[in-house]
Amino acid sequence: GKQERKQQNQQDEKRKKEEEDRRKALEEQKKVIEDMRRKNEEEQRKRIEDVKRAEEEAKTRAEAEALKLQDEAGKKKEAEEKRRMEQKSTLAIRRVIQKVRSAAPENFDALQKELEEVLAAELEHTGSQRQRMQEESDKGLEQARARIEQISIARKKEQEKKDEEERKKKEAEE
Repeated sequence: GKQERKQQNQQDEKRKKEEEDRRKALEEQKKVIEDMRRKNEEEQRKRIEDVKRAEEEAKTRAEAEALKLQDEAGKKKEAEEKRRMEQKSTLAIRRVIQKVRSAAPENFDALQKELEEVLAAELEHTGSQRQRMQEESDKGLEQARARIEQISIARKKEQEKKDEEERKKKEAEE
């Protein structure tokens, strides 16, 4: 009986040890599985964060690009508006320069005054054409003065010719 009990105890001890080992192995496995699960969750959370971050960055870039395009469109519109204003002012000045060029002695002073007024009002709006407009204006006045000088000389000659004819006519009558 002692021997049997001893064997029985040894077998019980062995079984207990085996159960304990199985229990430890099972716990180890559970721990490994739990660690893997936690690791997977962490990786998935990181991937989700990365995707969200990438989406945010893309959204921010898109907004910045939209603002940039809007800003460029605004600048383009401003430049277009400025160019239109320059053209309008340039055209207004050129119209008056044309009138001055074809002026007669009777209306030259009034047209010269009109040119001075349009230059005072519009020259500052001509932008890149400013220097050119000033030069065209000066040249137009110069041409008008030369033309008026020629007209005056021609009228004077015509008057002298008439006076001469009138004098000859009177002499012939006498």
